[in-house]
Amino acid sequence: MPICSGMRRLGIILCSLAALAALRADEMALGKTAVQGVFMGYAKGLFDFQAWDGRTLHEKAIDVRSVTLDEPVRVRLETRSRPTPEAVLFTGYDRGQFRLRRDGREAVERESQVRRLSVDVAAQSFADAMERAGAARAAAETAPPPERLEDLVADGVVTILHLHDPESVASTRQGQLCRRLAEDSRGRMVYHGVTITGLDAPLARRYGLTRLPQFRFYSRSGVLVTTLTERFTPDDIAAAIDAARQGSKTEARP
Repeated sequence: MPICSGMRRLGIILCSLAALAALRADEMALGKTAVQGVFMGYAKGLFDFQAWDGRTLHEKAIDVRSVTLDEPVRVRLETRSRPTPEAVLFTGYDRGQFRLRRDGREAVERESQVRRLSVDVAAQSFADAMERAGAARAAAETAPPPERLEDLVADGVVTILHLHDPESVASTRQGQLCRRLAEDSRGRMVYHGVTITGLDAPLARRYGLTRLPQFRFYSRSGVLVTTLTERFTPDDIAAAIDAARQGSKTEARP
């Protein structure tokens, strides 16, 4: 093999490894196995976790050994002694205890005392340096705004368009989830992040956008099947992908 060809392949491999390292990945340990994906919440003794392979897991706390987060997550915490939700940082779970950060101080809550941990999607724009760093990485990897969104829609595969404002990190986790699902689809689905600098931007005006972030799911024939805006769950994403795979002859593109 020529030296230049070998160096070129080595460069591609190193770039691929760097891209994988930039992806966010939470991990939930179950018995002797571990699942990677995105932690989505806890309620009534069940952990909600979106696995990278597309599964939405609802695991009993007794079966979960630990939850390790790629980065701390802003949540609303409800406990038996504090039924009113309070905003805290969730940093992990281990040995029946939730690790938290209240007003910059480390704290723990026993699983038996926690009623609910709700990931506050809208509040993920808090001024946390690690979150902002993650948003900067995501913005750097997204394509420049096209004149028409349809120019990004691929023929023969499901297309996900993630429209986001670089000033907000509210959709970082959903974007990472959709991108990873597309990467694991073996070419059956593609993901594009599109930066829109405010609702006054030309692309926002062209499509009548009134809120961001927005996720658009297109069928294999290029039909816009589902639009998700601001607040939605992993189950909503899974349903949107399924609908796009099935296609729709009754809906037209904007």
